[in-house]
Amino acid sequence: MDNPGGSCYHPRPCNCSQVKVSKDMAYKYKPSKSVAKRFKVSKTGKLKRSHSNTSHLMSARPAKRRRKLRKREVLFEGHAKNMRLFMGISKVRPAKIAHERKLKALKDAAATATASK
Repeated sequence: MDNPGGSCYHPRPCNCSQVKVSKDMAYKYKPSKSVAKRFKVSKTGKLKRSHSNTSHLMSARPAKRRRKLRKREVLFEGHAKNMRLFMGISKVRPAKIAHERKLKALKDAAATATASK
């Protein structure tokens, strides 16, 4: 080998990324693209999933079941929290958004009650 000091296995001196590894760089999180394709995120941050068992043999199922399988369903929040981490949107919290909306509605109701008096 002509590259005695390098750590790569190429015969000539080269500019391999193996040689230029820096200790200063931090890990950059890469979101999971497969999770992002499987779920849609609502405006509040809830995840909507598609139903399973919809690919074929649908004629054997009742029409009511077929209609329900067509629509997306909101993912359980315990699983949704993990999926949001995979997707890289962990700062979105649907429960917090709902709580803030409820507080705003109560505040607006109190303001209109005092204004009408």
